This record gives sequence, C-alpha cells and structure tokens, in this order.
Amino acid sequence: MTRRSDAGEILVELVRTLRLFRYAGQHRGQEDISGTKVGVMRFLIDGDERSGEIAHRLFLSPSVVSRAVDSLEVDGLVCRRRDPDDARAWLISITDRGRVDLQRRQQAIADRFAEILARDTELCPARTLQLLKKLNDHLDELAATMTAGEK
Repeated sequence: MTRRSDAGEILVELVRTLRLFRYAGQHRGQEDISGTKVGVMRFLIDGDERSGEIAHRLFLSPSVVSRAVDSLEVDGLVCRRRDPDDARAWLISITDRGRVDLQRRQQAIADRFAEILARDTELCPARTLQLLKKLNDHLDELAATMTAGEK
C-alpha cells in the first residue's frame, strides 16, 4: 500500500515535471507554440472534434480551447467546418500543414529528450514508459471520479 506521504511526493514531482516541460516549451524560441495548442493538435490527429469535447478530454476550460483553436486557425494549422449532425456546432480539424508542423515539433523535442535520457545509463525507457502509462491510467480514474462528483 502506498503511504500518503509517498503519494504526496510523487504528486510534487509530477507537478515539477509538468512545469519543466512548460518552461522548456516556452523558451525554445519565438517560433514555438504553447503546449495547449500542441495538445489540441495532437488530440485532432485521431479525427475531427467539437471544441467542447476537446476541452473535456484535455481537462481545459472551453475558453482556453477556443483561444487556442482561434490562434491555430489563423496560422493555418487547424480549420473549422459545420458539424453535419448539428448545424449549430463546429468541428475542428487539423490541416495537412498542421500535421507536418506537429510532426516537426514532436521530432525536435523527442530528439532533444533522447539526448538527455541517454546520459542516464540506469534508465530503462521501456520500463519508464510502462510506469508512466500505468500512472496515467490511475490518474484518469481519479479524474473521472472527481468530475463525476461535479455533475
């Protein structure tokens, strides 16, 4: 059983990890875009979606998603079209340009991250990935119980 103090320390390190990624992303250069925008584009790789569903699935406020989509649309990385199932709603799609841009960004950060990880000879990437996926599954479960209580 995990002690409360251990869980607290794990959460502190997760928050630190997220802050470091955010900081690194913000300081890569002027051509970079926010993590939120990248997250929206990654979500759209699997298919078109309404902005409300993007917000729900990415745990973002609708206004944050709306601003991100507006900016991505101006840059030609996503586009909107009427939802054929509901003419009042819009579907957001990643454009071909957006796919290329996202792939370039992901490759650049993955290359840099691989360089850093290679310095640690004790690190097992497969085991680390397995642990992160398992942890995220547990966090998804936690988030589901928290949002269920809000309804």
